[in-house]
Amino acid sequence: MITNLYWFRNDLRVDDNQALSLCIQNSDFVVPIYIIETSDLGMDRWGFPKIGIFRRKFIVESLLDLKKQLNERGSDLFIFIGNTIEILQELSKKYNCSRIYTTSEVTFEEQELEKQVSEIMNLVCVGHNTLYPIEDLPFSIDKLAKHFTGFREIIESRLHVQNIVSLPLKINLPDTLQSINNSDLGLFYSSDHFTYPEYNKIYGGTSSALKRVNDFFWNSKSLSTYKETRNELKGEFYSSKLSPYLARGCISARQVYWFIKQYEEEVERNESTYWLYFELLWREYFKLVSLQKGTKLFSRDGWAKHKPFFKEDKEEFERWRLGKTNEPLINAFQKELM
Repeated sequence: MITNLYWFRNDLRVDDNQALSLCIQNSDFVVPIYIIETSDLGMDRWGFPKIGIFRRKFIVESLLDLKKQLNERGSDLFIFIGNTIEILQELSKKYNCSRIYTTSEVTFEEQELEKQVSEIMNLVCVGHNTLYPIEDLPFSIDKLAKHFTGFREIIESRLHVQNIVSLPLKINLPDTLQSINNSDLGLFYSSDHFTYPEYNKIYGGTSSALKRVNDFFWNSKSLSTYKETRNELKGEFYSSKLSPYLARGCISARQVYWFIKQYEEEVERNESTYWLYFELLWREYFKLVSLQKGTKLFSRDGWAKHKPFFKEDKEEFERWRLGKTNEPLINAFQKELM
């Protein structure tokens, strides 16, 4: 009997999860896990929290929702806080796991972690949480178009979005699996430390993502006017607000694409419905840019040949951060981000 680990990262969903689907196909038993890396609990190199309170809250809500989805299929989600490699080694040995499956990432630190794990364990990385499989691209990553328009024209003329992947209704856990207490989650996020603002109440998880799709698409028909309203700053229905769900993988880009197609069949098709797909292509493009540029994406000087001008002025920085500059539009953006 084959037992494998499934390592959730930025794919916190059950539906349209290619890596999870492959893991189930090649396993008699699956141990689904999520690891909060100890190093992510501290500060980044600039002195800011590596994961802020808003994102911590969103991640925990997404994990609890994922746990519920897995429970409905006879499985569970086991959440750990600690050193990723040590935890993977311990669990692999404990349950005699043949392989560890996960969804591939496109950014440097995550890719480095994949390399470290694969050097000592049998790691199977699948997909990249993209709209189109990277292996289907009609060019190599180093030949990626320098501008989005060139990329879009190639993709739209040559590729088609695949159907979503459905999972079986039953996911088998090993009989020997011991119950794991997830009470350590309080070390990562406690609602006692969080006060919600009066607007933009966004809750994590697939259930919330699907509710948002339903509200933005069918209940309000806001998708029909998306192109005209998408750059507004405040309000519930000026934009889709699907970005955080896509970022954590609570919903896939392909699911959103097929919801757009369903809306176009059932309600209407216009420039606004196309424009949400257009924005998904921007997401796709920058994922590929991440793969191509590597650490340059996060360097202070960027990847261009010319270097930007910097100056150290903490007072000016604080005015910018708090939205108290002489530019009303910048102030509006900063206050919305806060």
